[in-house]
This record gives sequence, structure tokens and C-alpha cells, in this order.
Amino acid sequence: MRVTAKLLRKHHACEEQVEIFEAEWQDGVKITEASLRRAVELKLDIDWFAQHFLPASAWKTYDEATAPAWKTYDEATAVAWKTYNEARAVAQKTYDEARAVAWKTYDEARAVAWKTYDEARAVALLKVLE
Repeated sequence: MRVTAKLLRKHHACEEQVEIFEAEWQDGVKITEASLRRAVELKLDIDWFAQHFLPASAWKTYDEATAPAWKTYDEATAVAWKTYNEARAVAQKTYDEARAVAWKTYDEARAVAWKTYDEARAVALLKVLE
């Protein structure tokens, strides 16, 4: 199978991906092991390609073949997600505490301002009524 930028655009591929593809293969490329390896190096979305161009039976075979790699990826990233979420929880707690102090300070200042404003309104009303 030969793939071209025109074919990718016809199937609504991401323009950024098409531009990367086109910079590498101006006249298109035949799908081979070498071209697929190069596509991976270029960070092209070969899963998108497989979903759009493989027949359903081939997609099923591809999906089954990549399942172990997905499992390995998920296991490897689980540790990273756990670390990220723990760090985020600490940051969120610190943020929430700082925000609570800021709101308390704001509410106290606002209460003083409202009291001063209300008193000034009362004085102004008395002067108008005199």
C-alpha cells in the first residue's frame, strides 16, 4: 500500500501529522517495516493509520498483537500516575489552605469596608433629612 499526504488529508488526518509525513515523504511512501519504523521515530500516529486503513479483521489482529505492549505501558505509567497524584494532592492541600487564609482575610476586610460604608450612608441620610 502506498500512502500520500493527499490520502491522509482525504481521511481527515491531523494536519500537524500530515505535515510531518509530507516533510519526510513528499511523494508518499510504500508501507514497509522500514517506513513504519521511521514513522514511529517521527512520532506519527500509526494507530490512527491502522484504524483508518486496515480491514476490520486485520485491525482485530493488530489490536490483539499490541495488547501486551499496552499492558506493559499501562503498568509502567501507573507508577508515574501514582507519584503525580500524590504530589498533586500535597500541592492541592497547600493551595486550599492558602486560599482559605486569603478568603478569611478578604471577608474580614470586606466586613470592615461594609461597616464603614453603612455608617457613611447613615450619616449622609441624616444630613439630607436635617
